[in-house]
Amino acid sequence: MVRSPGFLIFRLDDFATGKGTMAYVCRDKYSGNWFQGQKSGQGIYQYSDGSRYEGEFKANMRHGQGKCLYPSGDVYSGDWREDMRCGHGVYRFSDGQIYDGQWRDDEMSGNGDLANPDGSKYSGDWEEGIMHGEGAMEYSNGDLYQGFWKNGYREGEGSYIWATGEKFHGEW
Repeated sequence: MVRSPGFLIFRLDDFATGKGTMAYVCRDKYSGNWFQGQKSGQGIYQYSDGSRYEGEFKANMRHGQGKCLYPSGDVYSGDWREDMRCGHGVYRFSDGQIYDGQWRDDEMSGNGDLANPDGSKYSGDWEEGIMHGEGAMEYSNGDLYQGFWKNGYREGEGSYIWATGEKFHGEW
């Protein structure tokens, strides 16, 4: 292994352990902890596309708690497992939407809340990034739907209450 100020440069048969920085040919850059030649522990990975991940690594993958800033201005902060968003996390979209909830396989899946810039809010079940299962939507005009969703649409038993007080309960 060759050491230069702030950088670790090692051959493939070396196993770097400790803190160091690696600049990759693809213009990505990692600064942080290494264990036996792999990113492990706390670190910062800057991608050539402008994305930046700050957090925990395990076996060269984002794993544990971390924050990712995307070139679009979106920000995810939360749990990672084997390089994917998994567990609880908060995703702030550049358009002002905020999702706070469960993730599975890099998708909003499980229970979560989505707040929209127009004041509308959804709270309930998600599947692969789509409202799916039981949930409630409070619309910006004061209307409320509580019931079942399928593939992002009201479907099944539910109640719709208009801001005027009118109500409908039935199948969608």
